[in-house]
Amino acid sequence: MFAQDGTGTGTGYATAASKSDVASAVSALVQRYPTATIGTVETADQALSEVATVRAAVDSRFTEDQRLCLSKFFVASCVEDAKERRRHALAQVRPIEVQANQFKRRAVVIERDQALADKRAEELRDAPQRAAQQHEYEHTAAEKAQDRAQRAADVEASDKLHATDAAQREAAHQTKLGSVQAKQAATAQKRADNAAAFERKRLESAARQREIAIKKADKDRQRASKTSVPPAGAPAASAPAAGAPAAGTPAAVIPASVRAQP
Repeated sequence: MFAQDGTGTGTGYATAASKSDVASAVSALVQRYPTATIGTVETADQALSEVATVRAAVDSRFTEDQRLCLSKFFVASCVEDAKERRRHALAQVRPIEVQANQFKRRAVVIERDQALADKRAEELRDAPQRAAQQHEYEHTAAEKAQDRAQRAADVEASDKLHATDAAQREAAHQTKLGSVQAKQAATAQKRADNAAAFERKRLESAARQREIAIKKADKDRQRASKTSVPPAGAPAASAPAAGAPAAGTPAAVIPASVRAQP
């Protein structure tokens, strides 16, 4: 539209456009973008770019007009005319800039609302699947929790059972050990009682044997004294000691206990 300078900034020009060129550029821009004709973001961006170019040309023309006014007699009046031309030109392109910016803002809002609507639609569409997944997750979590609780209960029951079995085995062992010890004590007592009874009977038997032997020896001595009376004038035989067998008594009839006496 206008020849730019070599600075690459797009804000200056090699030579300021003439007043007629600036007016033609402004008029063409207004005709190209009448009110409510911007319908896309691309069109809005293009309009804003062209507005910036025309604005730069208007400012460059104003700068040149100010410089030219310095050589005139009525400088102030000349500068005011230049300002009015600049204001009028910018006022013509300003609605295009406002329209483009408004459309871009509305486009951003529409795009955001559409994104939210798409997201809500997607959530509604995926809601049954998410609900099913959540239900499956909760069901799986509940099963795992129940399984952990059951395993813990099984372990506790097993520990209690083993502890009970161990206690029962220990009690049975102690009972059996006590029974064995009681039997051993009873057996030992019985053996002691039997030994004592046997010794008592042995002593009683030995005493009876001695008594029988003594009585028998007394009878034998009396019998012998009756059958062997000495002749008249013969000296009488001395009497045997008490408990001793009479003279002439065979040794076979004397008990061993009596024979053993001194």
